[in-house]
Amino acid sequence: MLNHREVLEALLAGETLVDVADSGITIRFNGTNILDQESEEQETICLFDWKIKPRTININGYEVPEPMRVKPSLGDKFYTVYLSAGTVECFTFDDSMTCNRWFNQGLAHKTREAAELHLEALLSFTKHG
Repeated sequence: MLNHREVLEALLAGETLVDVADSGITIRFNGTNILDQESEEQETICLFDWKIKPRTININGYEVPEPMRVKPSLGDKFYTVYLSAGTVECFTFDDSMTCNRWFNQGLAHKTREAAELHLEALLSFTKHG
């Protein structure tokens, strides 16, 4: 959950926010007003109970959480799609050539669940019918 400042910073940065109760309400800032994402109507909001809506990418019709766009810090855990083995593996970022390759190829995720969805989407290219 974001604090007041983080809510305002996220809106100003162009992020879409979703309520933490997951009731389906999303908001964004159009430069002048805070708008309901779906109705485009102006919203009056409380600055509590918001989180940044996770970004997704589309792979072969699958909505997949966006891979990490900022390198993990040294020692941070991340999950990668290990396509040749058809698995998801957990690694500790050590700035090695291998870790950087996975990151640069867009295969590094913060959670196992996100990496598993990514793997499923990639494997869908090999499934018939």
